[in-house]
Amino acid sequence: MNYLLALFFCGVAIFSTSLIWRETVTMMQHTTLLLAAVSLSALLGGRGPGVLAGALMTALVAWDLPPGNSFRVETLEDRLWAFSFLVVSALLVWLTSSLRDAYREAEAARQGAVRATRMRDEILAIVAHDLRNPLSVIDLSMQLRRRRAPERDADAARIDARVEEAIGQMKRLISDLLDLGRIEAQAVKVAATPYQVDRLLEQVGLVAEPLAAAKQIRLCITGGAELACLCDHHRAVQVLNNLLGNAIKFTPQGGDIVVEARARPSEIVFSVADTGPGISAENQQHIFDRYWQPRQTRRDGAGLGLFIAKGLVEAHGGSIWVESELGRGSTFYFTLPRVETLSAPEFDMGRRIG
Repeated sequence: MNYLLALFFCGVAIFSTSLIWRETVTMMQHTTLLLAAVSLSALLGGRGPGVLAGALMTALVAWDLPPGNSFRVETLEDRLWAFSFLVVSALLVWLTSSLRDAYREAEAARQGAVRATRMRDEILAIVAHDLRNPLSVIDLSMQLRRRRAPERDADAARIDARVEEAIGQMKRLISDLLDLGRIEAQAVKVAATPYQVDRLLEQVGLVAEPLAAAKQIRLCITGGAELACLCDHHRAVQVLNNLLGNAIKFTPQGGDIVVEARARPSEIVFSVADTGPGISAENQQHIFDRYWQPRQTRRDGAGLGLFIAKGLVEAHGGSIWVESELGRGSTFYFTLPRVETLSAPEFDMGRRIG
Protein backbone atom coordinates (compact mmCIF):
# COMPACT_ATOMS: atom_id res chain seq x y z
CA MET A 1 0.00 0.00 0.00
CA ASN A 2 2.82 2.41 0.86
CA TYR A 3 4.55 1.67 -2.45
CA LEU A 4 1.31 2.35 -4.33
CA LEU A 5 1.11 5.64 -2.47
CA ALA A 6 4.64 6.49 -3.65
CA LEU A 7 3.66 5.68 -7.23
CA PHE A 8 0.61 7.90 -6.87
CA PHE A 9 2.69 10.88 -5.72
CA CYS A 10 5.15 10.31 -8.55
CA GLY A 11 2.27 10.18 -11.02
CA VAL A 12 0.83 13.44 -9.71
CA ALA A 13 4.23 15.13 -10.02
CA ILE A 14 4.73 13.85 -13.56
CA PHE A 15 1.21 14.86 -14.60
CA SER A 16 1.62 18.34 -13.08
CA THR A 17 4.92 19.09 -14.78
CA SER A 18 4.45 17.30 -18.11
CA LEU A 19 0.81 17.98 -18.98
CA ILE A 20 -0.40 21.06 -17.13
CA TRP A 21 2.63 23.34 -17.03
CA ARG A 22 4.76 21.89 -19.82
CA GLU A 23 5.16 25.22 -21.59
CA THR A 24 5.57 27.48 -18.55
CA VAL A 25 7.24 25.40 -15.84
CA THR A 26 10.88 26.20 -15.11
CA MET A 27 13.56 23.63 -14.33
CA MET A 28 13.57 24.72 -10.66
CA GLN A 29 9.77 24.37 -10.38
CA HIS A 30 9.99 21.03 -12.16
CA THR A 31 12.66 19.79 -9.71
CA THR A 32 10.77 21.11 -6.69
CA LEU A 33 7.63 19.19 -7.61
CA LEU A 34 9.58 16.00 -8.13
CA LEU A 35 11.39 16.39 -4.79
CA ALA A 36 8.04 17.06 -3.10
CA ALA A 37 6.80 13.71 -4.39
CA VAL A 38 9.90 12.04 -2.95
CA SER A 39 9.43 13.72 0.44
CA LEU A 40 5.73 12.83 0.69
CA SER A 41 6.46 9.23 -0.26
CA ALA A 42 9.09 8.94 2.50
CA LEU A 43 6.96 10.80 5.04
CA LEU A 44 3.78 8.79 4.58
CA GLY A 45 5.21 5.51 3.34
CA GLY A 46 8.61 5.16 4.93
CA ARG A 47 12.15 4.69 3.72
CA GLY A 48 11.38 2.01 1.08
CA PRO A 49 8.68 3.96 -0.80
CA GLY A 50 10.85 7.06 -0.53
CA VAL A 51 13.76 5.29 -2.19
CA LEU A 52 11.43 4.06 -4.95
CA ALA A 53 10.11 7.59 -5.54
CA GLY A 54 13.65 8.99 -5.56
CA ALA A 55 14.79 6.47 -8.15
CA LEU A 56 11.78 7.13 -10.39
CA MET A 57 12.13 10.90 -10.14
CA THR A 58 15.88 10.71 -10.88
CA ALA A 59 15.11 8.62 -13.95
CA LEU A 60 12.54 11.23 -15.03
CA VAL A 61 15.12 14.00 -14.66
CA ALA A 62 17.57 12.05 -16.79
CA TRP A 63 14.82 11.38 -19.36
CA ASP A 64 13.94 15.09 -19.65
CA LEU A 65 17.54 16.34 -19.92
CA PRO A 66 18.89 17.07 -23.43
CA PRO A 67 18.65 15.56 -25.94
CA GLY A 68 15.38 14.50 -24.26
CA ASN A 69 13.14 11.44 -24.28
CA SER A 70 16.08 9.15 -23.55
CA PHE A 71 18.27 8.22 -20.60
CA ARG A 72 21.40 9.32 -22.49
CA VAL A 73 22.83 12.36 -20.65
CA GLU A 74 25.55 13.83 -22.82
CA THR A 75 27.04 16.93 -21.17
CA LEU A 76 28.95 17.06 -17.88
CA GLU A 77 26.66 19.81 -16.59
CA ASP A 78 23.56 17.68 -17.18
CA ARG A 79 25.21 14.68 -15.57
CA LEU A 80 26.06 16.78 -12.52
CA TRP A 81 22.45 18.01 -12.42
CA ALA A 82 21.08 14.45 -12.47
CA PHE A 83 23.62 13.31 -9.88
CA SER A 84 22.79 16.28 -7.65
CA PHE A 85 19.10 15.44 -7.88
CA LEU A 86 19.87 11.87 -6.88
CA VAL A 87 21.90 13.02 -3.85
CA VAL A 88 19.27 15.53 -2.74
CA SER A 89 16.55 12.88 -3.13
CA ALA A 90 18.55 10.45 -1.00
CA LEU A 91 19.05 13.09 1.69
CA LEU A 92 15.35 13.96 1.66
CA VAL A 93 14.41 10.30 1.99
CA TRP A 94 16.78 9.83 4.93
CA LEU A 95 15.72 13.00 6.76
CA THR A 96 12.00 12.56 6.17
CA SER A 97 11.90 8.89 7.07
CA SER A 98 14.03 9.57 10.17
CA LEU A 99 11.59 12.25 11.29
CA ARG A 100 8.72 9.85 10.62
CA ASP A 101 10.34 7.11 12.68
CA ALA A 102 11.17 9.52 15.51
CA TYR A 103 7.59 10.76 15.60
CA ARG A 104 6.24 7.21 15.69
CA GLU A 105 8.60 6.27 18.52
CA ALA A 106 7.63 9.36 20.49
CA GLU A 107 3.94 8.69 19.95
CA ALA A 108 4.36 5.05 21.02
CA ALA A 109 6.21 6.19 24.14
CA ARG A 110 3.49 8.73 24.91
CA GLN A 111 0.74 6.17 24.53
CA GLY A 112 2.69 3.74 26.69
CA ALA A 113 3.06 6.39 29.37
CA VAL A 114 -0.66 7.15 29.21
CA ARG A 115 -1.50 3.45 29.60
CA ALA A 116 0.95 3.09 32.48
CA THR A 117 -0.47 6.16 34.21
CA ARG A 118 -4.02 4.89 33.77
CA MET A 119 -3.09 1.49 35.20
CA ARG A 120 -1.27 3.10 38.12
CA ASP A 121 -4.23 5.32 38.93
CA GLU A 122 -6.62 2.37 38.74
CA ILE A 123 -4.42 0.33 41.08
CA LEU A 124 -4.07 3.24 43.49
CA ALA A 125 -7.84 3.75 43.52
CA ILE A 126 -8.43 0.06 44.26
CA VAL A 127 -5.77 -0.04 46.97
CA ALA A 128 -7.05 3.18 48.55
CA HIS A 129 -10.62 1.89 48.58
CA ASP A 130 -9.64 -1.48 50.07
CA LEU A 131 -7.49 0.16 52.77
CA ARG A 132 -10.36 2.13 54.22
CA ASN A 133 -11.97 -0.79 56.06
CA PRO A 134 -8.88 -2.08 57.93
CA LEU A 135 -7.86 1.48 58.71
CA SER A 136 -11.30 2.16 60.15
CA VAL A 137 -10.88 -0.89 62.38
CA ILE A 138 -7.53 0.43 63.64
CA ASP A 139 -9.03 3.86 64.25
CA LEU A 140 -11.99 2.41 66.13
CA SER A 141 -9.64 0.26 68.24
CA MET A 142 -7.63 3.34 69.22
CA GLN A 143 -10.83 5.18 70.21
CA LEU A 144 -11.90 2.22 72.39
CA ARG A 145 -8.44 2.13 73.94
CA ARG A 146 -8.68 5.80 74.91
CA ARG A 147 -12.10 5.28 76.47
CA ARG A 148 -11.14 2.18 78.45
CA ALA A 149 -7.79 3.47 79.58
CA PRO A 150 -8.12 7.22 79.98
CA GLU A 151 -5.24 7.42 82.43
CA ARG A 152 -2.14 6.15 80.70
CA ASP A 153 1.53 6.64 81.47
CA ALA A 154 3.46 9.19 79.43
CA ASP A 155 5.18 6.64 77.16
CA ALA A 156 1.91 4.91 76.26
CA ALA A 157 0.26 8.26 75.61
CA ARG A 158 3.08 9.28 73.23
CA ILE A 159 2.86 5.99 71.37
CA ASP A 160 -0.91 6.32 71.05
CA ALA A 161 -0.54 9.88 69.79
CA ARG A 162 1.89 8.74 67.09
CA VAL A 163 -0.43 5.94 66.03
CA GLU A 164 -3.38 8.35 65.83
CA GLU A 165 -1.32 10.83 63.84
CA ALA A 166 -0.32 8.07 61.40
CA ILE A 167 -3.96 7.02 61.09
CA GLY A 168 -4.91 10.60 60.28
CA GLN A 169 -2.18 10.83 57.62
CA MET A 170 -3.29 7.56 56.04
CA LYS A 171 -6.91 8.72 56.00
CA ARG A 172 -5.94 11.94 54.24
CA LEU A 173 -3.78 10.06 51.74
CA ILE A 174 -6.57 7.60 50.96
CA SER A 175 -9.03 10.46 50.56
CA ASP A 176 -6.59 12.21 48.21
CA LEU A 177 -6.10 9.08 46.13
CA LEU A 178 -9.85 8.56 45.77
CA ASP A 179 -10.34 12.23 44.86
CA LEU A 180 -7.51 11.90 42.33
CA GLY A 181 -9.32 9.07 40.58
CA ARG A 182 -12.55 11.04 40.42
CA ILE A 183 -10.83 14.16 39.10
CA GLU A 184 -8.91 12.21 36.45
CA ALA A 185 -12.16 10.56 35.36
CA GLN A 186 -13.91 13.95 35.39
CA ALA A 187 -16.44 12.43 37.77
CA VAL A 188 -16.24 14.90 40.62
CA LYS A 189 -19.69 15.73 41.97
CA VAL A 190 -20.25 18.66 44.28
CA ALA A 191 -23.59 19.23 45.98
CA ALA A 192 -23.62 23.01 45.70
CA THR A 193 -25.93 25.05 47.89
CA PRO A 194 -25.78 28.66 49.08
CA TYR A 195 -23.45 28.99 52.05
CA GLN A 196 -22.31 31.92 54.15
CA VAL A 197 -18.69 32.83 53.46
CA ASP A 198 -17.94 33.88 57.04
CA ARG A 199 -19.06 30.45 58.26
CA LEU A 200 -16.64 28.80 55.84
CA LEU A 201 -13.80 30.96 57.13
CA GLU A 202 -14.81 30.28 60.72
CA GLN A 203 -14.69 26.50 60.21
CA VAL A 204 -11.26 26.74 58.62
CA GLY A 205 -9.98 29.00 61.37
CA LEU A 206 -10.98 26.56 64.13
CA VAL A 207 -8.67 23.95 62.61
CA ALA A 208 -5.83 26.25 61.55
CA GLU A 209 -5.47 28.47 64.63
CA PRO A 210 -3.88 25.83 66.90
CA LEU A 211 -1.47 24.79 64.14
CA ALA A 212 -0.45 28.38 63.50
CA ALA A 213 -0.09 29.09 67.20
CA ALA A 214 2.26 26.11 67.58
CA LYS A 215 4.67 27.86 65.17
CA GLN A 216 3.98 31.33 66.61
CA ILE A 217 2.50 32.38 63.28
CA ARG A 218 0.10 35.33 63.28
CA LEU A 219 -3.08 34.20 61.52
CA CYS A 220 -5.55 36.82 60.32
CA ILE A 221 -8.88 35.79 58.79
CA THR A 222 -10.92 38.64 57.38
CA GLY A 223 -13.82 39.40 55.05
CA GLY A 224 -16.86 37.35 54.20
CA ALA A 225 -19.42 39.25 56.26
CA GLU A 226 -22.87 39.25 54.59
CA LEU A 227 -21.49 37.34 51.61
CA ALA A 228 -22.69 33.98 50.30
CA CYS A 229 -21.30 31.61 47.71
CA LEU A 230 -22.69 28.62 45.86
CA CYS A 231 -20.62 25.64 46.94
CA ASP A 232 -20.39 22.21 48.47
CA HIS A 233 -19.20 23.56 51.81
CA HIS A 234 -17.34 20.34 52.73
CA ARG A 235 -15.34 20.58 49.50
CA ALA A 236 -14.80 24.31 49.90
CA VAL A 237 -13.46 23.74 53.43
CA GLN A 238 -11.20 21.01 51.99
CA VAL A 239 -9.71 23.48 49.51
CA LEU A 240 -9.19 26.16 52.15
CA ASN A 241 -7.68 23.67 54.60
CA ASN A 242 -5.23 22.54 51.94
CA LEU A 243 -4.10 26.06 51.05
CA LEU A 244 -3.92 27.14 54.69
CA GLY A 245 -2.10 23.93 55.69
CA ASN A 246 0.53 24.58 53.02
CA ALA A 247 0.88 28.18 54.16
CA ILE A 248 1.48 27.09 57.76
CA LYS A 249 3.97 24.42 56.63
CA PHE A 250 6.08 26.81 54.55
CA THR A 251 5.80 29.96 56.69
CA PRO A 252 8.72 30.27 59.13
CA GLN A 253 8.21 30.68 62.84
CA GLY A 254 6.93 34.15 63.70
CA GLY A 255 5.59 34.77 60.19
CA ASP A 256 2.19 36.01 59.05
CA ILE A 257 -0.71 34.42 57.17
CA VAL A 258 -3.75 36.33 55.95
CA VAL A 259 -6.92 34.60 54.76
CA GLU A 260 -9.38 36.91 53.02
CA ALA A 261 -12.63 36.74 51.10
CA ARG A 262 -13.90 39.58 48.97
CA ALA A 263 -16.75 39.98 46.53
CA ARG A 264 -16.82 40.48 42.79
CA PRO A 265 -20.03 40.97 40.80
CA SER A 266 -20.50 37.25 40.06
CA GLU A 267 -18.00 35.47 42.30
CA ILE A 268 -16.27 35.40 45.66
CA VAL A 269 -12.46 35.56 45.62
CA PHE A 270 -10.71 33.72 48.44
CA SER A 271 -7.03 34.31 49.08
CA VAL A 272 -4.42 32.78 51.38
CA ALA A 273 -1.26 34.88 51.68
CA ASP A 274 1.87 33.88 53.61
CA THR A 275 5.34 35.23 54.32
CA GLY A 276 7.11 32.02 53.36
CA PRO A 277 10.05 31.59 50.97
CA GLY A 278 7.96 32.14 47.85
CA ILE A 279 7.76 30.10 44.65
CA SER A 280 9.93 30.58 41.59
CA ALA A 281 8.34 31.40 38.24
CA GLU A 282 9.47 28.01 36.90
CA ASN A 283 7.83 26.11 39.77
CA GLN A 284 4.62 28.11 39.46
CA GLN A 285 4.08 26.52 36.05
CA HIS A 286 3.89 23.06 37.70
CA ILE A 287 2.49 23.87 41.14
CA PHE A 288 -0.95 22.42 40.33
CA ASP A 289 0.37 19.27 38.60
CA ARG A 290 -0.33 15.96 40.25
CA TYR A 291 2.48 14.31 42.25
CA TRP A 292 4.60 17.42 41.77
CA GLN A 293 6.70 18.93 44.54
CA PRO A 294 9.72 21.27 44.38
CA ARG A 295 13.00 19.37 44.48
CA GLN A 296 14.22 21.28 47.50
CA THR A 297 11.07 20.50 49.47
CA ARG A 298 11.00 17.72 52.02
CA ARG A 299 8.62 15.10 50.63
CA ASP A 300 6.16 14.57 53.48
CA GLY A 301 3.13 14.21 51.18
CA ALA A 302 2.06 12.71 47.89
CA GLY A 303 2.04 16.01 45.99
CA LEU A 304 -1.70 15.75 45.34
CA GLY A 305 -3.13 18.54 47.49
CA LEU A 306 -3.00 21.42 45.02
CA PHE A 307 -3.96 19.20 42.09
CA ILE A 308 -7.07 18.09 43.99
CA ALA A 309 -7.82 21.65 45.11
CA LYS A 310 -7.71 22.76 41.46
CA GLY A 311 -10.06 19.95 40.45
CA LEU A 312 -12.55 20.77 43.20
CA VAL A 313 -12.53 24.49 42.44
CA GLU A 314 -13.04 23.87 38.74
CA ALA A 315 -15.89 21.43 39.54
CA HIS A 316 -17.63 24.46 41.12
CA GLY A 317 -17.06 26.49 37.97
CA GLY A 318 -14.31 28.56 39.62
CA SER A 319 -10.60 29.06 38.99
CA ILE A 320 -7.44 28.87 41.10
CA TRP A 321 -4.04 30.50 40.67
CA VAL A 322 -0.96 31.65 42.55
CA GLU A 323 1.05 34.85 42.71
CA SER A 324 4.48 34.65 44.28
CA GLU A 325 8.03 35.99 44.31
CA LEU A 326 11.04 34.31 45.82
CA GLY A 327 11.74 35.77 49.25
CA ARG A 328 8.38 37.61 49.40
CA GLY A 329 5.91 34.87 50.16
CA SER A 330 3.01 33.48 48.14
CA THR A 331 -0.67 34.21 47.69
CA PHE A 332 -3.07 31.55 46.43
CA TYR A 333 -6.41 32.66 45.04
CA PHE A 334 -9.53 30.77 44.06
CA THR A 335 -13.06 31.77 43.15
CA LEU A 336 -16.52 30.36 43.82
CA PRO A 337 -19.84 31.50 42.32
CA ARG A 338 -21.47 34.30 44.28
CA VAL A 339 -25.04 34.18 45.56
CA GLU A 340 -26.78 37.49 46.18
CA THR A 341 -29.22 36.17 48.77
CA LEU A 342 -29.57 32.96 50.73
CA SER A 343 -33.35 33.00 50.44
CA ALA A 344 -33.50 32.76 46.65
CA PRO A 345 -36.08 30.04 45.87
CA GLU A 346 -34.06 28.51 43.05
CA PHE A 347 -31.38 27.54 45.57
CA ASP A 348 -33.65 26.15 48.31
CA MET A 349 -33.08 22.50 47.35
CA GLY A 350 -29.48 22.94 46.25
CA ARG A 351 -28.18 21.71 42.92
CA ARG A 352 -25.59 19.40 41.44
CA ILE A 353 -22.53 20.64 39.61
CA GLY A 354 -20.09 18.45 37.72
